[in-house]
Amino acid sequence: MRILITGVPGSGKTDIGDYLNTDHDFYHLNMELDGITHIQEFIDDPTVFFQQFNEHSNVVVTWGFSTAHTERIQNGFLPAGFKWFWFDGNREASLSAFRTRTGDDPMARLDYNTQIANIANANLPDTTRGMILYNPFDSSGTFKERELIVTELLEL
Repeated sequence: MRILITGVPGSGKTDIGDYLNTDHDFYHLNMELDGITHIQEFIDDPTVFFQQFNEHSNVVVTWGFSTAHTERIQNGFLPAGFKWFWFDGNREASLSAFRTRTGDDPMARLDYNTQIANIANANLPDTTRGMILYNPFDSSGTFKERELIVTELLEL
């Protein structure tokens, strides 16, 4: 199975990618950590970029959203057999999780708001583009248990 997880900052994308890696034997590529090298590989030759996954039966790629350029590249994952999940939901909870990760630095909040504005400007999420909208938060705004999220993702 091939999974691409994108979405709003602080929505648990990397956490679920890491969990799929450690507890479900998925190969995890975090494009936010290793992105520059991989983005250039993708731009140079998407076929070569996707060949890196051929030796793995289960792959998860996690990637936030920053610009329309990011979206164009993310759209390239669908023809390569990836299910594209867009993590979204309780924005207050995602901001809180983002702050936990980045600290209460005002620049971090500015970055969060910039990313949210870029998402809105790109009219995302947009299920007509092949992405599956997924809310990783329960009704109280708390993250669902990791195993429940994974179970739901694998069933969709």
